[in-house]
Amino acid sequence: MNSRLKGPLVGLTFFCVLMVMAEVAAGLLVGPPDRLDRIHAVLREDGDLFWRQRAGLDQDFEGEPIRTNRFGYRAEEFEANKGRQLRVVCLGASPTFGWGVAQEEPYAAQLEGLMKVYLPPMTGGVEVINAGQIGYSSYQGRRLFEEEIIRLRPDIITISYVINDVDKYRFFRNDGRPDRDLKPVNLVLIEIQNWLKQSNFYRVFAGWVRQGQSMSLQTLGVSGRAPYNSTRRVSINEYRKNLNRIIDLARERGIEVVLIKMPVNLPEARQVSFERQQQADTIINDAMRNYDQLGARRVIDKLVEARDLDPHTPKAYYYLGQAYQDLGQADKAREHFATTVIKELHLCAWAARSYNDTMQRVAESYQVPIVDVVTAFQTIQAAGEYLFLDPDHDTIHPNRRGHEVIAGLVFDTLKTSPSVKRRRVPQSL
Repeated sequence: MNSRLKGPLVGLTFFCVLMVMAEVAAGLLVGPPDRLDRIHAVLREDGDLFWRQRAGLDQDFEGEPIRTNRFGYRAEEFEANKGRQLRVVCLGASPTFGWGVAQEEPYAAQLEGLMKVYLPPMTGGVEVINAGQIGYSSYQGRRLFEEEIIRLRPDIITISYVINDVDKYRFFRNDGRPDRDLKPVNLVLIEIQNWLKQSNFYRVFAGWVRQGQSMSLQTLGVSGRAPYNSTRRVSINEYRKNLNRIIDLARERGIEVVLIKMPVNLPEARQVSFERQQQADTIINDAMRNYDQLGARRVIDKLVEARDLDPHTPKAYYYLGQAYQDLGQADKAREHFATTVIKELHLCAWAARSYNDTMQRVAESYQVPIVDVVTAFQTIQAAGEYLFLDPDHDTIHPNRRGHEVIAGLVFDTLKTSPSVKRRRVPQSL
């Protein structure tokens, strides 16, 4: 061996051995993954779309086995250049992906079964692709459609977004800005981060970092004395624009569109009078504006007064968490930040009705079919049949029976669509 290369090679070998030893040691130290860790394990950061589901997954996730194809979709492998078959692509978030149900149970998979069994024979057959992506908003869905789905040349697309549009938090890049304001990230940095996040050493190191963070950063992803953020990931006006854009692009390419109005099954906050809301907000704003003069303890008294006026405002709980954090009372800070999230979820349920109403108006404006899953679920559940995963822990995602209902509703809409009629094989006399 060349003597000039021997030294560097020995050093590189020694470094690699150290890294392997560190990885093995970290594997002994790393604890069981929490819920966010489990979600991150099936996602990879993306420079434009913020994140994507990992390709080639074959593992358990939230109690059920999942598989993804080379595109990262929870679907069987398919050719990008379709043949003569009817291709339906289902766009949506985790309710479309099939969170918490088995591989064959999401409504896209059940829809394909219904179409193959109950439709007359069609030229080339039928293919339904589940392009649901965990945590996606309508903004991400629009970008996915523009950048990828169009190239798959679907005949029909279904669109179902709402739950993440009305939310304020993201799995990655959770900095309080709306989705449309996030700029693309360097792809090289993204790939390095995706590689690192598969390492036990990285997980242990990240855990140590989190332990040293403030309660607000651990719980909500915001640090220090950051002001309360009331900005949703996608405003209702941007939500309408995203739906419009997808429909316009689809029509330019002869793609049929079906909208799906999905329920957001969360408890809604009981609204207090507008006057009490205004009084509470005034007290909160005055207290935080004069925080340094009043001090944390007096600010807490004022925030409790505001909370009593409007018990449903997450803003009061958020600032109470900050005040307790400043006093070094970590448990109380954590409790109030956790309550902030709960109160915001209640507001999400209230906001979702307006977003679903917007989808209805978009459907009427474009004269495209809309599948009203909200009303259908309400009717069925009123008769005593529960259609979501768990009434105590997950009231958002449909269970197997819920997906069956959605698949049936979508099938009833698609069976008379022009694309289906065009592909029917003429029956001999």
